This record gives sequence, structure tokens and C-alpha cells, in this order.
Amino acid sequence: MTRGDETTPSASLARSLLPAAYSEYASVVVSLAASHLGPFDRPGGDSFVGVCLAASRLGAWAPARFRLLVRLAVEAELDRLEERLGYRFGRRALVERALTHASYANEHAPLPNQEALAFVGDAVLGLVVGEWVFRADDAAAVGVLTPQRAALVSGANLARWARDLDLGELLRLGRGEDQTGGRGRESILATTLEAVLGAVYLDGGLEEARRIIGRLAVW
Repeated sequence: MTRGDETTPSASLARSLLPAAYSEYASVVVSLAASHLGPFDRPGGDSFVGVCLAASRLGAWAPARFRLLVRLAVEAELDRLEERLGYRFGRRALVERALTHASYANEHAPLPNQEALAFVGDAVLGLVVGEWVFRADDAAAVGVLTPQRAALVSGANLARWARDLDLGELLRLGRGEDQTGGRGRESILATTLEAVLGAVYLDGGLEEARRIIGRLAVW
């Protein structure tokens, strides 16, 4: 691969190049980002990967080597998410879409956002949790099962699972949403968790989604 090649690098390549890339490009990344984005108010925003992720919005005008560096940083972060999930995506475009909030997509049209994946993930989550609640007490009345399921799929609980996966740090948010604390907002985190589960289901099927939900819920 040449330095200007913008094909998606392998995970091992990302890991091997990031340390060297830091010494060569970090000051350039920081100065470019500071000039065009202003201060970074996100947690860890001054870290190398944090700066690269934020600076990815600088667009196609940026030097090819800079864009490749940003891509390597994103790939390395997705590696870490897959490790936390215990699942490797065959189609990484799905999880990248799951991490793309509508506010970011609106600023980078026609980029697809996470909402349709969250719709799928919500359905998968309802099925898996409903199944688990039923099996835990198949003689219980619906009036008992329904609140148990509701507690498990509540926004607060889904946001907690999203924090366990550090999804807030990986979100692609629009500038205004990012600056007003969107990375920690319960509704955004819950929707992102649903979108990631939708991506898992579409990529790996119901059994993989069921396994990950059980792992998050500690069943």
C-alpha cells in the first residue's frame, strides 16, 4: 500500500502504523483540526485518536496522507469496539453507519445515518429480551412480564450498556450536537446501542445478536 492509498487498511496494519504515524503527523493533525474545528470539548478530545476522529470532518480537501491517517485511527477504534462486543463484523460499513448520528449525516449528505439500523435493533432487542423474560418465568402473567421487559429495554438501561461499550466516544456527531454534550446524552446513546445491535443482526444473524445482548445484560 502506498501512503496515498485510501482503501480500508487491515486491523494489523492500523495497529502497526499508528505509533509511527503519531510522531510524523500529530502536530499537523492538531494544527489543522484546531484551525478548522476550534477547541475540542469532548472527553479525551486532545488524544491522538480523538483528534483524528474529530478531524475526519475536515473533508476531501485534506492531504491524502492525512486522510489515510484518520482512516487508520478509525479502523483501530473499530477493532477495539469489536473486541468489547466479542464479534467481528464481516461488513464494517454497517457498524460505521450504526455510529453515524443524523446530525453528522445532515452535515455530510448523502451519508446514511443510524436510524434505520436502530429500528431493526429495537425489534431484535424486544424479541430477545421478551424471550428471556418469558423463559425465566413462563407461568407469569403478561402484567408481570411486561414491566420486566420494559425495565431491560428502557432508555436508561440501554444507555448504560452503550457506556459499557464506550459508544459515546465513537459516535460521529454533527458539530452542534457534539458541542452540546450529545456524546453523553441518554437518548443518543440508547439509539446508538440499538443501531449497533441492528448492525450485528444484519451482519451475523439472530444468534450473534442474542449472544451479545445476553453478555451486556449479564444473563
